[in-house]
Amino acid sequence: MSKCIGCGVTLQYDDKTKKGYTPKKDAKYCLRCFKLLNYHENIQNKNVISDDDILNKINKKNVFTFFLTDMLNLNEKVINIYNKITNNKVLVLTKVDILPGNLKYAILVDNIKKVYHVKDVLLFSKENGFGKSEILNLCAKEKKILFCGPTSSGKSSLINYLFNKQLTVSEYQNTTMDFMPLTYNGIKIYDVPGFNEMYSVKELINKKKVNPKVLTLDKNYTLFINDLCLSSDEQVSMTLYFHNEVKIKTKKDIKPQLEITIPAKSDLVLPSLGFIYFKDKALIKSNIDNFEIRESVVSYHE
Repeated sequence: MSKCIGCGVTLQYDDKTKKGYTPKKDAKYCLRCFKLLNYHENIQNKNVISDDDILNKINKKNVFTFFLTDMLNLNEKVINIYNKITNNKVLVLTKVDILPGNLKYAILVDNIKKVYHVKDVLLFSKENGFGKSEILNLCAKEKKILFCGPTSSGKSSLINYLFNKQLTVSEYQNTTMDFMPLTYNGIKIYDVPGFNEMYSVKELINKKKVNPKVLTLDKNYTLFINDLCLSSDEQVSMTLYFHNEVKIKTKKDIKPQLEITIPAKSDLVLPSLGFIYFKDKALIKSNIDNFEIRESVVSYHE
């Protein structure tokens, strides 16, 4: 049986309820990919491969591994998955074009290496081609390569861009459903389903340009970020790194109870949403139960 060129699943013609179904025996795409590409309609995938299974299969391949994530989803959970990969590897921060234009990339890379104890970091943007030559040079050197990372980190999009392929790309989880072998100029390439279990929100938001917003939160006011909230007994200044689709507002409200102490020059990371930079030490109250506090990786504030 042939495989869908969009997501890698084995095509089948008998059962509409199972993955890989297509009504046409000469089809190149499964019905799910066809609807994603032509109608932006997602058929729910009930056969999700687990993160552990993905990780085990990656390590068994024993090929050079590009681990992709974007700045708004860079956090300890993602790095923990990265650290479990036993292959020679590099961390690739994708979609850097969504970041502020005055951000110095070299300093960002150094900060990420220091904060997360990562040896090798590359930056990439499909929009302006930044980082393209470095990735292609590594691909040509290694010959057998694999692209993995959190779902919606830009794996399939990067492969299409670099190697002129036709993988299905969408903002939905699990667009790639199986390990996808490809070849390009003698290079063996694997596209891999995205890791899912690190996410704290039910539905991912398509990453758009991030315009940092400086905000001073007054006493007796609460900051709402979608359904998350935080407040402080003292006036506190912060810089928000979220894109415009995240709903942000402040209003007088009942204060949440969980206390969080944030050191000066630190980020409060909300996995899969973004982060908040605090120049000064702050004691906040919040309803956030899944967060990370790190030394700031964005250091152009001063």
